[in-house]
Amino acid sequence: MIGFANNLVYLVGTERCNEALEKLDKKYDIVVNIQGDEPLIEPEIIDGIVKALQAAPDAVFSTAVTSLKPEDAFDPNQVKCVVDSRGYAIYFSRGLIPYNKSGRVNPQFPYMLHLEIQSYDSKFLKMYPQLQPTPLQLEEDLEQLKVLENGYKMKVW
Repeated sequence: MIGFANNLVYLVGTERCNEALEKLDKKYDIVVNIQGDEPLIEPEIIDGIVKALQAAPDAVFSTAVTSLKPEDAFDPNQVKCVVDSRGYAIYFSRGLIPYNKSGRVNPQFPYMLHLEIQSYDSKFLKMYPQLQPTPLQLEEDLEQLKVLENGYKMKVW
């Protein structure tokens, strides 16, 4: 699915986003990827990740997170994210992160759930397919880890 607005293009899937971008006869600064898991994503979230990427010149990618519900803590289909103090992603996992030694959810800790939406700098998106798969990406089956393992910054909104 492709949609256009304000010099942004909205597509699905990182590799497919790049393929579609190459076929378009127009230059875009930012590409937004809304995955099928999030068909009713709020427009404010779309705007938020775009603005987050625009405000972080050292980032090539941005994404959104929200609070993780305790019942989703151990669901591998719910991707978790750890964010540093400056709002950049440190790690994504299908397991609970951080994982404390008690093996239980700490109700006092602000665990984060990754929302299935990303925005990319279009120059980086063109480079993405040339990046080799990485061990963490393959182990977790999460393409965000390919970005982080290759040393790129990802801003979180």
